[in-house]
Amino acid sequence: MELTLKERRKLTRVTAGKYRKVGKREKTAILDTFVEQTGYGRKYAIHLLANEGKCRVIGRTRFKAAHTGGRKRVYEKTYDGDVLDALVPIWEAFNRQCGKLLAPFIRANIEAIAGEPRFAVSNGVREKLGRISAATIDRLLRKEKARARVKGQKGL
Repeated sequence: MELTLKERRKLTRVTAGKYRKVGKREKTAILDTFVEQTGYGRKYAIHLLANEGKCRVIGRTRFKAAHTGGRKRVYEKTYDGDVLDALVPIWEAFNRQCGKLLAPFIRANIEAIAGEPRFAVSNGVREKLGRISAATIDRLLRKEKARARVKGQKGL
């Protein structure tokens, strides 16, 4: 049975206090148990146990070493469903090219694409398509490519 991340962090906090107070032989025993329980590598476990909760002073600021994850950053979506709805027909019309080929093609021909009635591109979507990156195109089209069972780089 594996421990959850929360349980491993709690175990690290508890074990680190004991680990720093004892001698070398006891440290080895504690470390062996800790590595077995958490599944961490030995050197990483030593680092965690030696530094958990310690304060470090840089200038006038004190930093406490706590190996806890902060809140996950949440970013506002730039390329929403409207962009995907416009991107899928463009991708299919232009031979299902990979994002690396499709991105510069879209940027160069955005006016012609927007003027075509079958693509139904609004002004806001046109601006977004004009600055979309190749990686974002590939990420957005991932489900469509899987659905079409497209393999390889060129999407054939």
